[in-house]
Amino acid sequence: GEQVKLNGYQLNVLGASYGKANVTDKVRTLVNESKLNFKVENSVFGDSLPNRAKSFTIVYQYGYSKPDVVIVKEGEMINIAPSGYNQQPWSGVLPGRIGVLGASFGLGNVSANVAAKIQNESLNFFCNTQMFGETWANTFKTFTLVYLDATQTPQTLVFEENQQVNVIGQQQQAKFY
Repeated sequence: GEQVKLNGYQLNVLGASYGKANVTDKVRTLVNESKLNFKVENSVFGDSLPNRAKSFTIVYQYGYSKPDVVIVKEGEMINIAPSGYNQQPWSGVLPGRIGVLGASFGLGNVSANVAAKIQNESLNFFCNTQMFGETWANTFKTFTLVYLDATQTPQTLVFEENQQVNVIGQQQQAKFY
């Protein structure tokens, strides 16, 4: 979890998932000189979905830039370095509000779609192809949500395809159905 600054910018891993596992803490240990470079595979994260193809999602930011989302398939390389970071300034999320930092479904970045679903500081929907479209044909998908809770702390939730997502703002309850 220790952050390293490179040219004044530190790589902040806000959330990460592999298959149906929250691997945020493990990914933070893989940061080296504010960079990430490794092959995404079971030997790194374990096998949370045996005999199924998995995707890896990471939501990160450098300094105070707008968060970025990167999604790769199992077996591919992940390479994140300061030279390619998103330089858009980001003002964050107002305290007491749910703030979507990033979201993925299968191989699709669905962050904007999920942010648009916030109603009364809550999220309530089924994560499936009807909601997000076909983001990885003929493959069982997972949904990853990285968001800021009411205390401005990043939280990572991972759901299997067809589960109901229910996140309530001020109370910050997450339910799995």
